[in-house]
Amino acid sequence: VHFLTWTTEWMHVEAAEEIVQKGTTCDSLYVVLNGRLRAHQVSKARRRAIGVTWSNVIPPEEFGRGKIIGEVEALARSKWPFDVFAIRQSELAKVPISTLETVVQNYPSAGLFLARTVACHVESLH
Repeated sequence: VHFLTWTTEWMHVEAAEEIVQKGTTCDSLYVVLNGRLRAHQVSKARRRAIGVTWSNVIPPEEFGRGKIIGEVEALARSKWPFDVFAIRQSELAKVPISTLETVVQNYPSAGLFLARTVACHVESLH
C-alpha cells in the first residue's frame, strides 16, 4: 500500500483540462476518484482546426467515479487512441505502468483483478 501511495501521482484537474492526448504513448492508467472524464476520438480544438463534423467522429465515452481508463493501452504499451478531458473538476490517481508491474509481481491476485477488469472492458466494446 505504501509503495502505491509513493509512486502514484494524485491529480486535481479542472473542467475542460486535457488529461491525455491521442497518439501519445500510454505509460500510465488513470483511476477516477471523483469527477468525470470524457474520451473523444477528436478534440474540439482539432475539430475546429481541421473542419471535422460530428458525423465522422466516434461518440464520446464518459468515465465517472471508480472507473479505470487506459488499462488496455497501458498493458499493451500502445498509444492513446483518443483524447481525454475532464468535463468537471476531477480527482485522479495516475498509476505508472512500472508500479502496476511491481504490484502484479508481488501480488498475483491484484494482477488477476486487473485482468478481469480489462476483460470486462474489452467485452463491453463488442
